[in-house]
Amino acid sequence: MFIPVNPEVRLINNNILFSDTVLPLKDLGSNLVVTSISKINEFAFEDCLKTIFEVNPGVVFNVIQYSRRDKKIYFYTDRKINVDAWNEKNISTYKPIQSTNKIIDEIDNLLGYEDNLDEECISLYDVSRLVKSKYEDYKQMINAYRLKIGRAIYKKHPYNLIHVDEFDYDNNELMLETSIWDSWEKMIFKKSDDGDLYIYKSESHIDKDLLLYAGDLISDLYDECMDYKDFNEQVRYGILSTNSDFKAFISKYAIMFSTSGLHNFKRDFELIDYTCDDDYDCKCNSNMILNKVKGHEEELLKNIFVKIDDCPKWSQEKLREMRKEQIEKKRTLQKRLELKRKLFPWI
Repeated sequence: MFIPVNPEVRLINNNILFSDTVLPLKDLGSNLVVTSISKINEFAFEDCLKTIFEVNPGVVFNVIQYSRRDKKIYFYTDRKINVDAWNEKNISTYKPIQSTNKIIDEIDNLLGYEDNLDEECISLYDVSRLVKSKYEDYKQMINAYRLKIGRAIYKKHPYNLIHVDEFDYDNNELMLETSIWDSWEKMIFKKSDDGDLYIYKSESHIDKDLLLYAGDLISDLYDECMDYKDFNEQVRYGILSTNSDFKAFISKYAIMFSTSGLHNFKRDFELIDYTCDDDYDCKCNSNMILNKVKGHEEELLKNIFVKIDDCPKWSQEKLREMRKEQIEKKRTLQKRLELKRKLFPWI
């Protein structure tokens, strides 16, 4: 591991130990000061060391010990060290937003909005319904193949689990994982120019058996993943709403609208509808705005409109069909109401 050390810092013999056992001070040197920092996972370990080294010039570090079990770093030094810089680095500070009234006005306008009959626009709620349906189809397809592949190799490898990773569309690579207990081994499959499936890279001991017993299934899975390329890859940022000052974001993971970048708004407000569940997430540092939105998330999504041409291309044809059907139903309903008023004016 490369640790960027301040030239004024001395780390004796690069002595970094990974141990869950407390080290005996008498074996490390005399007059050592022990300082510890807790809640350090392995991803933050190197960043923590860099920060501590930078703010403690001239300090001699005899030993640095890291406990993976306790997620704790121990510094054995010749003097007391300063750890405030690291502690402060992990404290978030916030400021009140400056556009509270403007955002509340926009939300009120949406809550009172009456649907238009513009066939070129559609609500984010309808976009969300389509994306969620497609996302569910994709998940079911992946899971069905996972089960089929597992059954195909069961006799040969009854204890191996199969997991389908994300398809790498940049390199046209299908990634699978196999596991016994908690040890996962990765395999990458590709197709040649003539459409032949082959193992590209592997760290699994059953890769050849997988190709032998489930090659056709993996080949079909590869092709179906390619069919979902547009859905998985196409993302739309900063879509202008046709009836508000909010901007929208559409991807396979979430549908969102926010105050990002319009009329000098910062991203002070976000309402997110995740495709993996039916929960909404509202991010805003304002209790007034959160109370205004709470319980009205679905209504807001139904009342905020975007142009269909601004949505991902894979969705546009279906969205136009949905919108056309909606408008036909609305017009039919309007005609029935008008006829009812003519026939029964006293009602």
